[in-house]
Amino acid sequence: SMLVHDVAVSHDGSYLAAVNNTGLYYFDADSPDPLWWYQPPTVVFRSIAISNDGDYVVAGDNNGYLHYFNQSRTRTDSEATPTWISSSMYGAIEKGTLDMSANGNYTVVGGTGTNIWYYADCTKRTGTGNTYTWTAYVSQEFYTVHISANGKYVAGGGYTGTDGFVAFFKDADTLVGYQSPTWKAQTQLTSTIMDLALSDDGYAVGAIGFELIPQTLYYWANATNLAGDPNATWTNPGSFSC
Repeated sequence: SMLVHDVAVSHDGSYLAAVNNTGLYYFDADSPDPLWWYQPPTVVFRSIAISNDGDYVVAGDNNGYLHYFNQSRTRTDSEATPTWISSSMYGAIEKGTLDMSANGNYTVVGGTGTNIWYYADCTKRTGTGNTYTWTAYVSQEFYTVHISANGKYVAGGGYTGTDGFVAFFKDADTLVGYQSPTWKAQTQLTSTIMDLALSDDGYAVGAIGFELIPQTLYYWANATNLAGDPNATWTNPGSFSC
């Protein structure tokens, strides 16, 4: 029995990873008993992501650190240390603000404040204090982020202080250093973006504006060719929440 903050399931449904106040737990789908677990004494995990095959797992904690595990399918019992730990991103990595590419090699983080953080070569990293590959300061708070299966596209959304925004990055797997979004939609968005979806080819972004009634669905087509502050291709007002 556990109060679960977040859960992730491998693409084939064979493996699950969950986080709660006491740690990270990794399961085979055939058993309710975890194959292994990780319980650092001073950390509360808020978010979790898993690769398509279940072999790579990353968890975000309440202090702004990533904890990344290789060879997750063959681990057993209590784990003392992850494969690597990131440097601090200065705020809790909340549910919905952590995502991983299909092969586990790219990870994106939002929700720690007003930056988005991207980590490449995740499967090759070791040790502690691992730094981001690139970051973007957007001056607004991320509530949701997603990465495409190949790591090439990233989208995130959140709250500007008065309304919502959606930021999009293309060629994310080749960027380094400090970046700006390829485009950032804001003028049209009259409420906080609470959830967002991104197609694997980067063509489409969908987002939900949550606070006002109606709770509008926004859809941007041809997203890789947009720029500036684009209006959505179409919208639909309704009672959407995810």
